Amino acid sequence: MTASSRHATGSTCRPTRPSGAAGRRARTGDVTGRRGQVEPLAALAALFAVCVGLSVYAVVLADAGHPTERDLAEPTLAAVDDAVSVGGVVHPQRLDRALASGPSGWRLNVTVATDDARWTVGPSPTVVGDRSSRRVSVRLGPGRVRVGHLRVVVWR
Repeated sequence: MTASSRHATGSTCRPTRPSGAAGRRARTGDVTGRRGQVEPLAALAALFAVCVGLSVYAVVLADAGHPTERDLAEPTLAAVDDAVSVGGVVHPQRLDRALASGPSGWRLNVTVATDDARWTVGPSPTVVGDRSSRRVSVRLGPGRVRVGHLRVVVWR
């Protein structure tokens, strides 16, 4: 060590840092003095992304599980088919069970038709309504099965 770096007591000199508020102001260019700070534009972008994500989640959650008018006929047709079929063959005598398969608060008309006969249960369908039909096997009597159509109309 050189003589200029020693004090009279023999200890080495160290550069001193200002303490208190003056020290904090002196270190603003230092990386450790900027911990926890974020650029305002980046913070706004992150906030926007979180808000959009929550909004999309809320919209999807609100629409989930609620039947709408455009998708009532197909699930109702499947439920009616299950109610009036035995072994995959529709029994027109079981049509009275079909009305219980409809959605609550909605009117339901069920029709089973073959080339020779037609069976209907429920009020007459209106012009406006959600309709769906499928081809089914229809039991006409013991040992007599014909191709026919099962049709449902759902409306308020």
